[in-house]
Amino acid sequence: MSDYSVIGKRLPFLECIPKGTGEIRFADDLRLPGMLYARTLRSPFPHARILKIDTSRARALPGVEAVVTAADTTGRKYGYWPPGVKWDQWSTVVDDRYPLAKDRVRFIGEELAAVAAVDEDTAEEALGLIDVEYEQLPAVFDPEEAARPGAPAIHDLEDNTCIHLTMRAGDVVAGLAQADHIREDRFTFASINHASIEPHSALAYYDPMGNLTVWTATQMIGCSRSVLAYLLDLPEDRIRFIVPAVGGAFGGKSGLFPFEYCAALLSMKTGKPVKITYSREEVFTSTLRRYNLVIRLKTGFKQDGAITAVQCRVAAEAGAYVGLGTPPLVNGAIFLTAPYRVPNLDYEGRKVYTNLPVSGPMRGPGLPQTRYAVETQLDLAARDLDLDPAEIRRRNVLQTGDRTALKWDITSCGLEECIQKAQTAIGGSEDSTGLACSSFMSGYDYPARHTNPGSVSIEPDGTVIVQTISCDFGQGAETGMRQIVAEEMGLPIEKVRVRSGDSYLFPGQWWAFSDSASTGRAMMEAASQARRQLLEVVAEDLEAKVEDLDCKGGRVYVKGSPQRGVAFADAARKTFDRRTRAAFGEARFCARDELRRTGQRGPFLACTFSAQASEVEVDRETGLVDVKRMVTAYDCGRAINPNMVEGTLQGGSTMGLGHALLEEVVWREGQPLNPSFLDYRLATSLDTPSVETILIETVDPAGPYGAKEVGQGSLQAAAPAVGNAVFASIGAPITDLPITPERVLKALQSRESS
Repeated sequence: MSDYSVIGKRLPFLECIPKGTGEIRFADDLRLPGMLYARTLRSPFPHARILKIDTSRARALPGVEAVVTAADTTGRKYGYWPPGVKWDQWSTVVDDRYPLAKDRVRFIGEELAAVAAVDEDTAEEALGLIDVEYEQLPAVFDPEEAARPGAPAIHDLEDNTCIHLTMRAGDVVAGLAQADHIREDRFTFASINHASIEPHSALAYYDPMGNLTVWTATQMIGCSRSVLAYLLDLPEDRIRFIVPAVGGAFGGKSGLFPFEYCAALLSMKTGKPVKITYSREEVFTSTLRRYNLVIRLKTGFKQDGAITAVQCRVAAEAGAYVGLGTPPLVNGAIFLTAPYRVPNLDYEGRKVYTNLPVSGPMRGPGLPQTRYAVETQLDLAARDLDLDPAEIRRRNVLQTGDRTALKWDITSCGLEECIQKAQTAIGGSEDSTGLACSSFMSGYDYPARHTNPGSVSIEPDGTVIVQTISCDFGQGAETGMRQIVAEEMGLPIEKVRVRSGDSYLFPGQWWAFSDSASTGRAMMEAASQARRQLLEVVAEDLEAKVEDLDCKGGRVYVKGSPQRGVAFADAARKTFDRRTRAAFGEARFCARDELRRTGQRGPFLACTFSAQASEVEVDRETGLVDVKRMVTAYDCGRAINPNMVEGTLQGGSTMGLGHALLEEVVWREGQPLNPSFLDYRLATSLDTPSVETILIETVDPAGPYGAKEVGQGSLQAAAPAVGNAVFASIGAPITDLPITPERVLKALQSRESS
């Protein structure tokens, strides 16, 4: 670490300064002259045929400037990705949704019409003047019920299954036959809202030159632009997406939403800027939510705890439309063979339509649920086999150099150390503590236009400008990118500026994650190109070879002779004068290309690993669970900025605690009963204990300076660690999340009566 000037240093989040001063501007803060306000008419029924929509009274209301329905659209359907695009080798292309419902509505809150007016009150009044005739249809809300014969057909599919995925490795029948002990358990998970403090909002303006600009807090800037161009039948180069500050996302602001489409269409109709901001209830009823999964898990164990085989059946509730596609199923299958050795796997997952809002990604789609099932079952098996929960995990952990049952390579793994450090740090009684482990992908093999682009230019005054379409969602991505580039240039971080969140910067790209393993690699390569151009100019003046020069401490000098050199700013000016342009580098990092180059097997470059431990106190009279302490030991590769890594781990643990104990959208016949922060319980400072973080730096060869991801993996083990602590405390497992007082009392009663 001493060799680096910026990497590994505990620098402050530079993005936090405008947030702390209140100067930051979110999408709903934006205003344009002549701006109109829009509201959306929504279905009151979970499933119904649309017989007639009459908007004449709404159009006649003073102050209303436009009303749009499906009749005003191109009639094209869309999905999560641009038409014809497959996310991965397992994907099925499904374009199953109209931006405004055309023939049927399939969930309460689905969009039928939108109104643009001079103010929100007028727009809201106009919605009440739109007359809609419906024919109600039977509805279904549970994924297992929806897949049964005779269930209401939501998209004219016999069993409502929109995606069916299988993954197999080895011989599960033989593996189970070799087992000394077999466990088979069923797990269920509630719907969870992303609960970003900032609601969804978009401002669109179709200018007189025929160019459409959309300001919106999206996580998929280029992809959303492509989908919108298709739906509006506009050339992509006529559309520009700009991302202002984002007030939380967690996957809930990915994909094109109907409100963004409606703002754009209404602006095209009126020639004026149009803004839509959702109410909190609309966020709950009409955006995305985490997948409600039913998992049936069967695992064989030897007497010493070694896993012999895993058989898993998953029913994932898609909601009314297919949404993201395969990832919630693929992720579950991939990480059934990590972080533990699983020699034989039989996985089958089905994504099933229901009459609920669309499900979507949330910090590792499908994986938190799978981890809860696996980690809970491991503790049950440890009890059955009279083994220590930590020991059964150590018996099965992957090691660096291992290849999983699915033939994917593990390039670095610090899981054994994570387990040891987490267990030591939590201490406490075995009757009140729980342990869980997880892993997550770092640098995924995305489709070609999902490569992570970046450019770096050295301005004449020595300032370095970084450009990327990757956006910061609160994780400190900009600070991380600045550190990587500053290290390459030998400059203090203050000399690096970031321009991001604009589709014009890299118009051919759909989506770039702020993943340190991918975006960071692109930034390193782009910075290296620009740096070499600067060194070539200085080398001429110093009569030295480029390879003999270095950049550190704001100077460019001959290695071993720091007195022979020039200030970085002087070198930048000379480079500009001599080349008549700034030194510039641009790179796109593609994990697929890197995997081919190295011969490494797998859909990702590396895996992060973690062990989390929790200590709880359970009130046996009320069923209330009080989490006293949480410890997270995380194999992050190299920590680019330990402050950011630790903050992310603390945030992930807190969110996981909320998922374990509190969060659940309660539905009744498709209607959410708690669509507000008054009734939907989030973990607050009063619920959150001290979260101790331990960084295990394995330094992976694929990542920039050895770094791996942190953001999505930090959540995975938190809920099962709490669940296993509750199990240790009451002697009965909780297999349905969240762990409510009612479920705790029921488990206690069941244990006492057995």
